[in-house]
Amino acid sequence: MLRELTVATNAQMWAILSLLFFFSVFAVVLARVLTRKASHYDTCARLPLDDLPPVVQGSEVTDG
Repeated sequence: MLRELTVATNAQMWAILSLLFFFSVFAVVLARVLTRKASHYDTCARLPLDDLPPVVQGSEVTDG
């Protein structure tokens, strides 16, 4: 029964295509990560986490 279902719906083809798609996206992301320079990651590491200016309350400076 399961064999007839896979033949009728071309499930094997979809499984192979989805696996190929996953590995191609994985390879592109891996290549992009490995080819970036360290200076790019240093710049990203220094980015602020939020855009809100610090709130001044009396003599204390807080983040909100």
